[in-house]
Amino acid sequence: MKMTMTMMIRKSLLRMMKRVKRLVKAAMKLDRVKVKVKKKKKQVKRKREVLTRFLEHLKIVRRKAIMRRSRNQGLVRRQEYKKKK
Repeated sequence: MKMTMTMMIRKSLLRMMKRVKRLVKAAMKLDRVKVKVKKKKKQVKRKREVLTRFLEHLKIVRRKAIMRRSRNQGLVRRQEYKKKK
């Protein structure tokens, strides 16, 4: 069966449409990847903020514990001193 001119034109048009479709699909995939990367960056930033807040909180808690210990040691020393007298 010989290909007529209209069949050839239709075939080339279909090929071009497929190529365009493939390119659009690739562009959409890239866009999705960009969105994923942005989301990941936000998550990392949030985690980093949480960690820094936690570290600051830990410093405060440690400081309070040290102060409490030093106060307790002072009380114990005073009590021992009173017992000796």
